[in-house]
Amino acid sequence: QNPMALGIQAIQYDPNARILYVRYDYDAATTAQKQQEVKNKVDEVIATIITDGMSDLEKETAINNYLCDNAVYDDAACENAKENDFYNVDEQFYDSFTAYGILVNGVGVCASYAADFKLLADAAGLESRVVTGMLEGSLPHAWNKVKIDGQWYIIDPTNNDNDFMKNGLFNLSDETTNGVLVQEDDFVLDGNVSEYAAPSDDKEYYHVNGKFFSKDEITSKLVEAVSADGSVTLRTDYNLSESEFNEIAQAVANQSNSDLSGGYWFGMIYLSNK
Repeated sequence: QNPMALGIQAIQYDPNARILYVRYDYDAATTAQKQQEVKNKVDEVIATIITDGMSDLEKETAINNYLCDNAVYDDAACENAKENDFYNVDEQFYDSFTAYGILVNGVGVCASYAADFKLLADAAGLESRVVTGMLEGSLPHAWNKVKIDGQWYIIDPTNNDNDFMKNGLFNLSDETTNGVLVQEDDFVLDGNVSEYAAPSDDKEYYHVNGKFFSKDEITSKLVEAVSADGSVTLRTDYNLSESEFNEIAQAVANQSNSDLSGGYWFGMIYLSNK
């Protein structure tokens, strides 16, 4: 839970001497320089996006939006990690797995998004945690939990950074994300895991912004938006199936008299006639 501990390669504990040995990506001088650059960037960003009087939700939104607007996902770094069985990465990709990657270079993978969300949230006065686990049961992943108005929520800035289906994992509950984000317990002591339970979706992005509709309503809302704007992303029930999406998309195409492209994920529907 300290994203300023940059580039930890390996850890070994000697129980007899009670010494923890840590091997880092860089030597002490280089690490210290990078840490200072990260700190300076955190201060700069917070001064730009956070203002007095902001609510917790407004602060969280500003931080999430900053990361989505200023980060590029490092596909090459992720592929390199896969080639190394996610045990290590080649030197050219070190920074993409730390807070330095996105804040300073503007490029990183999920570990960098999550680390930087925590640094910025902490600096803005929000309590947060980095969480590790699996994305849809197959890909090692990192995301965050953040306390908003006294309650914990799940936020995944990596997956929120999507041009077509933005903010799909913004203030969700543990129950809702079950199967999509499979949380490991390593982010906190076992006895404290329950303290970070996220029980509610009441501040979920599409609900808060009036973009969530039931399956009975979603077709007409999509038709209205496509006809007016040419493209739209709305959300319906999280368990939307492929056949249900296809049926909805076809109905929207027919009713709007449009040739549409698009897709769906986790209840979000993106359609465009452009």
